[in-house]
Amino acid sequence: MLYMSQTLNTILPDDTTPNDYHRLQGKNCPAINFDMFEYKKDWQTGRFIYAAICDYKHGKPHYGNDEHVSDQYDGIQVQRQLADDLHIPFFISITYLSEWCNPKCYFVIPANHIAVDWLIDHNLGAGLGVWMSLRQHAELLHDLRGLTFNPEEKITAEVRHSLRERIPNIEQYQKLADLPTQIHHYQLPRIYIRL
Repeated sequence: MLYMSQTLNTILPDDTTPNDYHRLQGKNCPAINFDMFEYKKDWQTGRFIYAAICDYKHGKPHYGNDEHVSDQYDGIQVQRQLADDLHIPFFISITYLSEWCNPKCYFVIPANHIAVDWLIDHNLGAGLGVWMSLRQHAELLHDLRGLTFNPEEKITAEVRHSLRERIPNIEQYQKLADLPTQIHHYQLPRIYIRL
């Protein structure tokens, strides 16, 4: 079933994207909107090293009965297969980053066996999913690359300026140590991820 080629499973207001128009171009041309392919660069060889795949889903503080995250979507299946083929973890992160979410945080779900093992190996629960603050999520992204999280790393003025219109009070984040550490257990959608 080419479900993702016909239906959008995450809808954001006023967010017309190329994948919206892709659905008009034929049912035999399935594609997915690939969220984040986490990587690092080997500066000696110039090659890229794949670290993880992270599929971000827009979280809402109060989910309705029809809201769910499912591995029955082709997009989830394609990303899982790619991650398995590359021997890297695949995570689905439900993001609670909208203006009505305070504090802002993530619920990170392992979506392949490698991700389950990764969470367990890093003492992040039993591999069933874990709430993370903005800072914990930044630490996760460093860990996935085998990098040390440096809380003193500065967030450049250029980065803050580029995000000024989308992140309120961006100037409070001068370095990684300034990222919030609070989490809130928002109501989650129904989650159907089988490993």
